[in-house]
Amino acid sequence: MPRTTIDIDAPLLAEIKGMQGRDGKRMSEVVREALSRYLAEKERKHKPPLFSWIARPMALKVDLADKDAVHAVIEEPAGGAR
Repeated sequence: MPRTTIDIDAPLLAEIKGMQGRDGKRMSEVVREALSRYLAEKERKHKPPLFSWIARPMALKVDLADKDAVHAVIEEPAGGAR
């Protein structure tokens, strides 16, 4: 596994060392797991949605109070012109 050096602020380093002691893991494991979670969350937030919802205003096509007009629309062939 490649090795690298990173600069970590003292308070963060103290927190990592505390996690290391509690979890019984090496510091590299704690940092690697935290970085993996961070990157996965960042990627999840930046993924485009699986679908997009397009909303448009709907115009009145038929007066619902006019029973004959409603039946005429229901009975017209699909794609028929009005």
